[in-house]
This record gives sequence, structure tokens and C-alpha cells, in this order.
Amino acid sequence: MAESILEQIAQWHLAAIGSITVANGYQQTLVASRSEEEFLDGQAITDLSVLCALSAADDAVVKESETIDNTGSKIIWRQRFDAFVHLTGRSTTALAVDNRITRIVADTHKRMGVERSALRTNGGTCCGGLAMWIDLLPWEVGVSPTGICTVVNIPVAITYEVDANNPYSS
Repeated sequence: MAESILEQIAQWHLAAIGSITVANGYQQTLVASRSEEEFLDGQAITDLSVLCALSAADDAVVKESETIDNTGSKIIWRQRFDAFVHLTGRSTTALAVDNRITRIVADTHKRMGVERSALRTNGGTCCGGLAMWIDLLPWEVGVSPTGICTVVNIPVAITYEVDANNPYSS
């Protein structure tokens, strides 16, 4: 069975963050994974490693169909995705942490901007044709609970639509 639209978008988000590399024209290379793959015990954190995580849905709107039996009803979701970038202080550059943070934010926003531009060229869809909009959300900086690194969270909200009776179909 195919994955749900939500899972496909989560996989897209992981791949998009993972495409932020020097070879692709960005300032640094991020190494992305999802929580079931790493970071469960805190031992796999390295400089510029990224934990891509599904967060809470911000909103859901039911768009009723015009048919009597509502077989064409859709639900429009606005789903938040986080990208927690870890800075361990063991980088190969001599840049200040603030400079590294601004580069990470700029690179991530640049990559998500590619998707926003895709809306004009892909018939009003983005995120590999799975979504109808992507919003940049305010980014945050903190220290990991164990205190071993700085963490920059760069969240986005992705708006997508699914069949009200089948989350595997849009």
C-alpha cells in the first residue's frame, strides 16, 4: 500500500533538507534524518546533523463537495515540520556561531523558496506536487537538553489537501 499524503510530505521534507549541500550551491552541507533513524540516545549528534520532525497540525478545514452524499469532501491541513540543526562547535570553519546560524537559516529559507517559486510553474502545487502552499515560520535558537550543542529550529508549515474519507488520496 502507498504511504499517506502526510507521510509522503514528511519524506519530501527530509529529502529537501538533505539537498542543502555545498555541491548544490549552499553555504554548508546538512545531514538530515528522521527521529526513528537517529538521535534517540543522543550519541549520533554531529555538527550540522539535522533532525527532521513532524510537529502538530496547525489547522484543518473541511471543504465540502457539492454532491449530495459528500463523497468528494476534502480536508485541507496546515502541517508544521521542524528541522532541528545541531551545531556542536567542532566545525571545520573558524566562523562565529551566530554567523553559522544565519547561514543555516538563509540556506534553509533559500531551499524552501524554491518550493514557493514552484507554485508558479507547477500548476499551483509544491513539495513534489503534494502540497498547495509552504510557509516559512519564525526560527528559534536554543541549547540541547544535554547541553552538548546549539540547536537551530527552522520550521515550515505545509498546506495540503486530502480526500476526507481517504488520507492516502488527495
